[in-house]
Amino acid sequence: MDVTDKEQLDSVWDILTNKEAIAVNQAWAGSPGRLVREDTNFQIWAKALAGGKQAVLVLNRGNKDVDLTVTTKELGLPTECTSRDVWAKKDAGKIDGTWTLTGLGMHDSAFVILTPA
Repeated sequence: MDVTDKEQLDSVWDILTNKEAIAVNQAWAGSPGRLVREDTNFQIWAKALAGGKQAVLVLNRGNKDVDLTVTTKELGLPTECTSRDVWAKKDAGKIDGTWTLTGLGMHDSAFVILTPA
């Protein structure tokens, strides 16, 4: 990316300056993060945070939209959690055993912080 190109920089500025994403990156709770699951179209990454929370990042690496479900069990979390959408910077509701993503666009990502209820 050409950082001197204002249009390109503007297109990623919200990502580069997202304070919640930066905090997840800088948090250390004994784990740098781990690959939870992957296939040819997506990867699911999780990182333990303080207080039993976990950051979860889903990357769509494919050339089509992805629908998928992530269970709290595979993340090592209790069934009931609350979620916060890091990219939208807002609370995203309760999770009861599963977090379902529908229509995650090609080359897009979803980023949440899950907190045990």
